[in-house]
Parts: sequence; C-alpha cells; structure tokens
Amino acid sequence: TFFIFPNVACFGMKSLDVALEMIKEEGLKVLPGTEFGEAGEGYLRLSVTAKWDKVKEGLERFKRFADKHSR
Repeated sequence: TFFIFPNVACFGMKSLDVALEMIKEEGLKVLPGTEFGEAGEGYLRLSVTAKWDKVKEGLERFKRFADKHSR
C-alpha cells in the first residue's frame, strides 16, 4: 500500500474538518492526520492503491476541493 500525507493547513481548518468536508463535497474517503497522533494535525492520509484512473479521478477531486478552499 502507498500512502500520501499532504499538508492541508492552508485550508484554515483542523484536519478532521478538512476530511469531513472532502467526504461531503467530493466523496473522497480520507483520514485526518490526527488519527495517527497529535503531530498529524494539519495533514491528511490518502491511500493510493486503486487503478490509475481512480487515482487520477481522486486527485482531480482533491484539486477541485483545494481550489475552492485554499487561502
């Protein structure tokens, strides 16, 4: 399994809130970094194990969310 741990502090929300909004707005199943300890605040954990077309679609959704919420 491959994981990506992007910094999402630029959204101005706690990691849990970013994760919940991504699920709600884009249907992305992500985990807040805080699931892995306090040092994970400001990060998400993404699993990248699907076929390339699904990974690409997920990245496009992530970008769409980022474009709406970046400060």
